[in-house]
Amino acid sequence: MKDPRIANVTTRDQANKHLETEFQPWWQKTLTVEPVDPEDAHRPLEKGHELPAILSHVESRIVKPDYTFQFEGRQ
Repeated sequence: MKDPRIANVTTRDQANKHLETEFQPWWQKTLTVEPVDPEDAHRPLEKGHELPAILSHVESRIVKPDYTFQFEGRQ
């Protein structure tokens, strides 16, 4: 697979064509495998599960006038 820069991709249409003809076939051939068991292994969420809380981590920060903030005591 050629890198888009090496393939001289400069427009959105060229990028879409490159994606379809170069990247997706490479992805399918190289990075995908057939599952051992095609049965869906996902479990349904229960009433007590709060997906936004499970998938996020929120911290409060003070943004200074120069648009910086501290992280672990360092600026």
